[in-house]
Amino acid sequence: MRTLAMILALAACEGAPPTPMPAPVTDAEASAATAAMLCRLAQRASLDCAVQGAVARLGSSQIEAVAQVTRFLVLPAKTLGMGSQAQAIPGEVQVALSVTLKVDGVPLVTGTVDEAGSDTDLEKARVAAIEAAAQRFTLSTGIAVLDAVAGGGGAPMLAAMGLQAPAQQVEGRTVTAAWPILRGIGFDPKLSQKMGPNVASMGAALGPFLAGLPTEGRHAIQVKARLGGGGAPGPCGILPPVALTDGGSASIVPLQGEVYVNGSLVPDICALSQPVAWPLPQGGATLEWDQVFVVGPVLSP
Repeated sequence: MRTLAMILALAACEGAPPTPMPAPVTDAEASAATAAMLCRLAQRASLDCAVQGAVARLGSSQIEAVAQVTRFLVLPAKTLGMGSQAQAIPGEVQVALSVTLKVDGVPLVTGTVDEAGSDTDLEKARVAAIEAAAQRFTLSTGIAVLDAVAGGGGAPMLAAMGLQAPAQQVEGRTVTAAWPILRGIGFDPKLSQKMGPNVASMGAALGPFLAGLPTEGRHAIQVKARLGGGGAPGPCGILPPVALTDGGSASIVPLQGEVYVNGSLVPDICALSQPVAWPLPQGGATLEWDQVFVVGPVLSP
């Protein structure tokens, strides 16, 4: 009897209609979600922002989000066991985006994000994935644009998010920052909220990367740094270098990485090694720090 019952239960499961798969996320949908998130966070800083489609209007400026969905993956929900012992395993929807922000029609900065949403209801998981991707992009990239457009020489967006990193004045320009994204073994992501002085020191040290940039308009600088990691000392680092027997020098906590100015690679990150207040990685671990800045003219309050 027990065997018959199991056969009937399996037959019932096999005959059940498959769970409907959610529709792929479209570029237009991701763009609109990003613009809506920009305004939602701007309003937390008491900035006057309204959204229409993929455009967030902040004061007299327009910030348009142009998103491209680079990956969409659905992992269906599962049920383990049968009857009263059955356990539902939530499904997952994964979304990767490449998003460009245009300010008053001029492309300024592009960022990529990869997020997921989980729920037994795949439609809810899809919504959660879009929301998470839009929020991640706004934190890691969009905040710098919002503070640059808001002007006044401050950083109301970062302050509203709990990070005290005022805009820096560098060579007659204003430098605003996005939220610092740090990853590494033993690093607590909650510590990012205490990185205000570190972010400010990096913004103040960007002078060498401004050479040759037009003084008008806005520019984007993206720093991708890797600290530590063991191995041989590198050509530059986050601590004062030590002298070598051959007359050279090297740092026992190496700094590697790239700097992108308006999307163009500037391989030498060493100009940031000494003036920046770098966090120390634990032991021989590698700590990664991705940071976005927007450079613009000095604006009056």
